[in-house]
Amino acid sequence: MPKLHPPPTSLLDVYRGSGIREIYTASVNIRGGEAEHGRASGVIKSDDGSLDLELRLPPIMGGPGGGTNPEQLLAAAYGACFHGALKLLATRHRISIN
Repeated sequence: MPKLHPPPTSLLDVYRGSGIREIYTASVNIRGGEAEHGRASGVIKSDDGSLDLELRLPPIMGGPGGGTNPEQLLAAAYGACFHGALKLLATRHRISIN
């Protein structure tokens, strides 16, 4: 596996000026599973195949657990995006953060 590197700060350059353009888009498909309900028993797969997860209601919500849930996925995605954007801005302004 090649060594991992953070994205270049030049990714921020598209956010200058009056117009903003897309950097990246992603697509996922969700099937309803046994309960015929994506929230309760779904399977989520990304179009590139790198994401393939079973969705399950957590026990605290009356489900069996045993899989992730949309709240965990949202929290992970939001946190990763926010940290990445913050890190790019900090790097551009020579501020050290982890």
